[in-house]
Amino acid sequence: DEVKDKGKLRIDHISREITLHGSKLSAADKANCLRIANMCPVHKTLEQSAVVSTSLRAEAAPLLLHIAGRSAELSPGFSVQRVIPFHKKRAVGPWVFCDHYGPVDVSGQGGAAEPMDVAPHPHIGVATLSFLFSGAILHRDSIGIEKMILPGAVNYMSSGRGVVHSERGRDALPHFAPHPEGKKMLHGLQMWIGLPREHEDEEPNFHHAGEVPDISGKV
Repeated sequence: DEVKDKGKLRIDHISREITLHGSKLSAADKANCLRIANMCPVHKTLEQSAVVSTSLRAEAAPLLLHIAGRSAELSPGFSVQRVIPFHKKRAVGPWVFCDHYGPVDVSGQGGAAEPMDVAPHPHIGVATLSFLFSGAILHRDSIGIEKMILPGAVNYMSSGRGVVHSERGRDALPHFAPHPEGKKMLHGLQMWIGLPREHEDEEPNFHHAGEVPDISGKV
């Protein structure tokens, strides 16, 4: 709403509507969305000179594109479901590659899959992010890093101008959590991030986060 103040127009009241894509949001979810919206710096600035009111509207999100994972053999006897790249969607933002594997028994016995065993191979101009829900994988690379990744941890390797690494599942089998049937269950994700042009020629580096905090319901 606009009002005149000494011959000048001044905004006295601002109304805004936020559309929430997802009809299953609870009242608590909606309240949290409002709280976050009201933390916006622009909102705070507007509040200094006008009354700001916000309303919520729930709406089912339209499905823009459905991408089904395609089976791809990563190492002999071990396959993943590759989501991107896809012929209709080469990337999603900076994400240029996404593999999902498992949950699968990689004990290699009784018809089970073989352990993931990816031999040394190069990367350049990308970063890889690996996360496990179950199992274990041993990472080795050409900058001297050797690190076991376990469930809940994250490996982040930025290749920069170039790096060579391997992912050895067979060497990691002793680190799998016990299973009542003796299985070796592996379940995880690996995603590639296209590096910004200004970082493509940097020295390669590696970071390991031993435990990722659960922030669900806090953001």
